[in-house]
Amino acid sequence: MLKKSLIARLSLLFFTVALINSVLFWVATGSNQMRLIAEKSTLHVQHELMVFRQHLNEFFKTNPTPFDTKFFQNQKTSKKFGTFIQEIQNKNKDLIESILISDNSGKLLFDVDLNNKEKSVTPEDLQSIIKSIRLRDAKNETFFSRSDVGRYQISVFLPLSNIGETTLVLKLVYSMQSMREEYYRLIRLGVFVIGILLIIQIALAFFLYRLLIAPLRKLEKAAIIVGQGEYAHIGGFEKRVDEVGVLVVTFNRMSADIRDQKAIIQKNYEELKHRDEVMKHELMIAERIQRTIFPKDTDEQKLALYYRPLYAVSGDYYDVFNYPDGSMGFLICDASGHGVPAALLTMMAKSSFANQVHQISDPGELMSVVNQQIADSLELSGQYLTAFYIRIYPDGNALYCNANHPSSLLVSADKAEASKLDSSGFYIGMMREVPFPFETRTTHLAPGQLLILYSDGITEAKNANDELFGESRLQTYAAEQFGKSPQEVCQKIRDRLSEFCPDDKLNDDVTLLVISTQK
Repeated sequence: MLKKSLIARLSLLFFTVALINSVLFWVATGSNQMRLIAEKSTLHVQHELMVFRQHLNEFFKTNPTPFDTKFFQNQKTSKKFGTFIQEIQNKNKDLIESILISDNSGKLLFDVDLNNKEKSVTPEDLQSIIKSIRLRDAKNETFFSRSDVGRYQISVFLPLSNIGETTLVLKLVYSMQSMREEYYRLIRLGVFVIGILLIIQIALAFFLYRLLIAPLRKLEKAAIIVGQGEYAHIGGFEKRVDEVGVLVVTFNRMSADIRDQKAIIQKNYEELKHRDEVMKHELMIAERIQRTIFPKDTDEQKLALYYRPLYAVSGDYYDVFNYPDGSMGFLICDASGHGVPAALLTMMAKSSFANQVHQISDPGELMSVVNQQIADSLELSGQYLTAFYIRIYPDGNALYCNANHPSSLLVSADKAEASKLDSSGFYIGMMREVPFPFETRTTHLAPGQLLILYSDGITEAKNANDELFGESRLQTYAAEQFGKSPQEVCQKIRDRLSEFCPDDKLNDDVTLLVISTQK
């Protein structure tokens, strides 16, 4: 989500930038200013220390008394020195907080403290005293200073004289309240600058929100609306010539195109729905018309039928003919393709065979004449028929012709055996002049035998493993049903086919005729 990613990331980015700016400001400016303040305070202390030493030299010129421990044991000299120190401290009471003198062993000899605190030489002071003496002796440095930042004080240790192994050291404690005020002023300046930086960052963030985030959020909401199938338009950014303006204009154009396409699709859907309803109605009529071409009155003792069209209308066609001499003719056809074109072809076959079958007794000649009639309409169109026709006479003799149709099966009455009835013959309707003639063959049907006519919708059915049902499987199943009635055989083959390939998985029209040769 945009709210949980982009805005959060930008906010974190601005916070990080502000923090980095503050740190850089303090490192680059604050630390340098603090160093300058410290240096300024140190120089000021050095100047005051020089002034104090001048006053001290003047005191010793006017009082040429040895400056040692006895000096402070003498009340007269000690009092006189104390008056001198008190005058100096009174002149610099805002600067000098305390003055004390001790020897290098840490013994306190003299002290003056404006805060009237009891003074003593601390271990830290003793370390500084020793260090100041060493610096004077080793590096000729006249004093040693120690800063106390927490109290804003600088303690200066000044070695005075050496009397044998004893060295007197003067300690001056200077107040750096001015440095504290400058520190506070620096901190206030830092806070002010950081505040200004934060204000600038917030203003920049608001500017970027108006410039980038606001249109993206509107674009997000509009995209959700469009994703739900509704029309959305983003206004207020059309005059912008940057990437955001181009993106918004493109989105608005895309949304309008989707709206227009949706309207066109809806219109086409309504038209297709209407046409589908009309087509369904027409197919229902076509189905009813096609069913009128199939024979209605059949002897169920002699013939069993399984007929399943793939669609409403079928490309399979069968017929039964009764002749005056007592013979019967059985015809099965399969038109190329499926649906309406194939169904129309079966109507042509019905008309042609019905007109010729009572005039021509020879099956091969019948196929030839029908081929010429249908080829006049279908030649070079790619449409054709396969057909099998057999005429059975009362004495059991039969004439048949196979026009490239799956071979019919003749099942023995007394043993599990099924033979094929086949003959040479070309497709019907593909061309007027066929490459080889339609052949008529003869056979004899004994009582109790079964004749099975079928379309390739059975043998070309496929199971889940893409395996064909095949002619050999059909021939085996048919042979196993010897001695049974046509209805039993038809149902058994139908059951085996459904087990192999469910009805909803069939991909062609299915026709199965089982005919008994019993009188």
